[in-house]
Amino acid sequence: SQLNRQKKGFAGFEDAQKGIDDVKAQIAELKKSMDDPESRALSDRYTTITSELDKIKSEQDDAFKNLNALRDERTKAHDDQQKKYTAVKEIKDRYYQSRRAAIEYEKEARRIRDEKRKAENDAYFRGKRQETAKQKLEEASAPAYQDEIRTANNLLGFFDPSSVQKQEVSGPGKFAASATRTVDDSGMKGTKLPKKGEDEENYFMGTGGKKNKRKGNKNSGTSSPAPEGKFNLDIGTIDSLSKLNINPPMSQNDVPALIETLKSKISFWKEDQDRKTKENTAKAQAEIDKLESEANAADSKSGATETARKPAAEKEQVNGTASAGAEREQEADAAADVAEDMKKAKIEEKTAPEGGA
Repeated sequence: SQLNRQKKGFAGFEDAQKGIDDVKAQIAELKKSMDDPESRALSDRYTTITSELDKIKSEQDDAFKNLNALRDERTKAHDDQQKKYTAVKEIKDRYYQSRRAAIEYEKEARRIRDEKRKAENDAYFRGKRQETAKQKLEEASAPAYQDEIRTANNLLGFFDPSSVQKQEVSGPGKFAASATRTVDDSGMKGTKLPKKGEDEENYFMGTGGKKNKRKGNKNSGTSSPAPEGKFNLDIGTIDSLSKLNINPPMSQNDVPALIETLKSKISFWKEDQDRKTKENTAKAQAEIDKLESEANAADSKSGATETARKPAAEKEQVNGTASAGAEREQEADAAADVAEDMKKAKIEEKTAPEGGA
């Protein structure tokens, strides 16, 4: 049985050897076919193309290496650009923050200046109103009809000198000046020298010249009564009568009626003086109260509608009103500048380069 098995094994060996021989025969045939010039040319061309492909692949690998280096360099440059852009952005942020802080500071300083100027103006105009009110009250508190009574007394003294003489009977007051020493000229001899103007006065005294008339008007203020048969009044007396609504007398016969009219008017004015004075005081006080209420209403209205203003230095006033139009225009320009700068910063931030490709 063992021999049979070995025989079977040798039989398979023979078959395998036969297959090997067949393969060798095929190789030999292939070698013969490869020895053909056309096949050899194709083989050489294949070899050449393969070497060229290897060379191109090597160059491609070098190009890829350079491309990676360029990408690394670009990434580094972009990182550096981002750092610098961030630094510039921080500088701009600090600048605009400082600018806004400066604008806020200017607004606050302007508000303080406006309040101070407004307080000064209010104090100034309040003082002026108080001064005017005090003056009006003083004028209104003065006894009424003073000018009328004084003018009537002067006219009464002109047309009725006896009334003036009655008032002058009492003599000089206690404060009248008196001579401290008396000069004894009995021992003086010679001709007395006339004073300056005495010769001229004596000369014009009897002539009724213009100089004596002017001097008399200057000293007395009113002309003396005209002699009987002539009745002339100066312009000042006629003007005084017209102020009192009294017709001037046309003749000497009208003087007694005029005197009675003056006395009655003086009496009426003295009796009505207290009432008229109180009426004037009340009227002045009412006018002052009205002006004060109007001023307070205007102050409250201006305080409610007051807006922030930028002062124009050339138009500022301490005691007066400052122009608000130029201040508001300058503030609007400043706000527009800030808005434009912020817009530019946003545009630059949007257009900044992004991450690497």
